[in-house]
Amino acid sequence: LVTPRRRALHRRAADALAALDPDRVAELAPRLAHHYFEAESWPEAVEHARRAAETASRAWAPREALARYDQALLAAERARRPPAERRALLEARAEVGAVLGSFDPARADLEAALVLAESEADAVGQGRVLASLGALWGGHRDYARALQLTQRAIGLLEPAGDRQTLAEARAQLGVMLLNLARMTESRREFEVARALFEAVDDVPGQGRTLQMLGLNRWLAGDIAGSFAFLESALVKLRAAGDRRTEIATLVSLSAAHARHDGPRGGGAYLTEALQIARALEVRIDEAFVRCAAADFGVMFGRYADALREATTALTIARDLGHREWTAYALIGVGRVHAECGDVAQARVIHTEALSITRQLGATLWIAAALGVLGRDLLLAGELATAGPLLEESIATAGEGGGQVVLPLLSLGELALRLGRPDEALTAVARFRAAARDARVSGTEAARIEAAAWAALGRHADSATALSQVIVDADAVEIGPTRWSAGVDLAEALRALRRRDEARRAAADVCALLDAVASELPEALAAAFRQSALARRAGALAASAATA
Repeated sequence: LVTPRRRALHRRAADALAALDPDRVAELAPRLAHHYFEAESWPEAVEHARRAAETASRAWAPREALARYDQALLAAERARRPPAERRALLEARAEVGAVLGSFDPARADLEAALVLAESEADAVGQGRVLASLGALWGGHRDYARALQLTQRAIGLLEPAGDRQTLAEARAQLGVMLLNLARMTESRREFEVARALFEAVDDVPGQGRTLQMLGLNRWLAGDIAGSFAFLESALVKLRAAGDRRTEIATLVSLSAAHARHDGPRGGGAYLTEALQIARALEVRIDEAFVRCAAADFGVMFGRYADALREATTALTIARDLGHREWTAYALIGVGRVHAECGDVAQARVIHTEALSITRQLGATLWIAAALGVLGRDLLLAGELATAGPLLEESIATAGEGGGQVVLPLLSLGELALRLGRPDEALTAVARFRAAARDARVSGTEAARIEAAAWAALGRHADSATALSQVIVDADAVEIGPTRWSAGVDLAEALRALRRRDEARRAAADVCALLDAVASELPEALAAAFRQSALARRAGALAASAATA
């Protein structure tokens, strides 16, 4: 058809569809947008393409939404729509781009939106766009820049008096400060945001803020104090239908319960979070949940599961160019290698993670990367260099008490290997002061304490305490502590000349380690069977049997 005839037919088709089914205009928006666009009826094309994009976004179909926003923006330019309308479309498209992990296109959209807001001297619009830019930079590239952008947003919004937009920006500032381990300041921002959301009766905003307050509490070491915030958040978010923040809340609940109660308390939340992320097809959230699942697996000695989840998360995060989840996934992959005896590979992986976290400038993640690198050195037997790195991790974590669990317990293990039981007991005391609610990890602290007693010659006290540690570790299913406590008990029993009991204790550990190795990839299984713990268990079982 010649162009004028084709345009006319598209226009007639669109008008006919709208007239025949006026009650289904929203449902027909994609088809109407197509026909009006081909008809070059730009105002109608903008309206229906925008409506189709919004519908796709609500249905968590981000790629469809992105295509419709492309269409709406092109039509808006040709229709010469007002700057405010084009700015709103750019902001919406940027939000979808961020969900898909498309950092550069999303940044370009927001910067274009900021130019439009500045051209209109719209302080609220500028503040909103700056806050969105802050969130984008923080999640993808650079927390220092994110903090600056968010503070600029608040500086514009406070005098403007828009409480809704100001609440969003103050909550965003709380997120930035949290990642910088400034927990007290972060909590203050969240409380201000919460009050503002309540003032404007924004239930989803209240839910999001409660979720971040809960995360703040457990990252600060107050796990018990986090539950009320997180459970209240879940109720509000489900009522509001905010499924993406529901994912984050479920992950936080999983982490808090896992550290407080064990895997049965936290596993179900992770399963539900992954189901939602996959149903919504939000790959960034799927990567996050899988990183958390890997963390969960390492904690409880489920190394095969942890490796699978961390590797999948790493593939997604690299594909999306999401630095934060790339670092988180690398930490998980590296920890599996380290705990399974492949320490050389773990150090390579964790060195990359540290580099990424430093580029991001996210203090909590830097502390985490330093902690796992310090543990790598401990497991490699490089005891002189492990201690300073572990102490640097603790100092970097600042108010992030939840991040000091691994380095403090590793310091206790380091002191034992150096033959300094008094220093091991000091590390245990520091752990209990910093992370009193981390009950699951507390079993490992009790094991280190009992091992220190043995090193001080208190073998009977050590054997009694280690027997209880094994009971407690079995109750919370924390495999690594159970295995180490079994080996320590065998050594204490051998020192007490209770050789048959020592052999049985060591043989029990050997059987548990064989079961773990049988699920690992071949190369990693071989490394695990040659790990220091496996060699100790095997030697004790053999020596006790032949003594």
